Amino acid sequence: MRSRLSAMTRKSLADLSLRKGRATLVILSILIGVFGLTAVNAATENIGSAFAYTRDQSAVPDLTFSIGAHRPDLVQRIAALPNVAIVQTRWEYLTHWLVSGGTGQVEMQIWSYDDFNAIKLQPFQLTSGHLPGPGEIVLETFDKALQTVSIGDTITVAGVGKQMVTFRVVGFGRTQGIAPLKEQRPGLSLGYTSASYLQQTVSGAMVT
Repeated sequence: MRSRLSAMTRKSLADLSLRKGRATLVILSILIGVFGLTAVNAATENIGSAFAYTRDQSAVPDLTFSIGAHRPDLVQRIAALPNVAIVQTRWEYLTHWLVSGGTGQVEMQIWSYDDFNAIKLQPFQLTSGHLPGPGEIVLETFDKALQTVSIGDTITVAGVGKQMVTFRVVGFGRTQGIAPLKEQRPGLSLGYTSASYLQQTVSGAMVT
């Protein structure tokens, strides 16, 4: 019975069996090219997604104001107003992060929530690590540009008076709609910590 394979196909099969080294190199080069292209596309998609998330203003509050103490009654009254759709409270503490071995500092905003899983406005996504507990902090990913820092490191921030407060870095995240604020204040760093720990540690935290 005559073979139905063309001469070119028979030659290709013969090359594969007789020139295994060259055939392996050709196959590997094709696979590497395909995998490389797939990796580039995936990385581009991830970077684009992260960029869009930090510039998304849909979850940024239209109005914010700060008070010195938690007022649940005030929150309820504001939430009951007919022109208010969402009300979100958080603890904020504006301080300075001591960097470069204590010889420099950058402005830092620390945000805290009673429940990190129920953030309605300006939520953040963990990109690595875990949510902070007492004495722990999650840093915004762009903080890495201000100081070389990794999970497990300890950072120091200025407390009230000459008090110094230390946190252990347990993760990094990205905050929805934070990019415009970062552009307005390029030296600003942002961190998240436990609300109860922040209230116990510093007396200058404000409710926003």
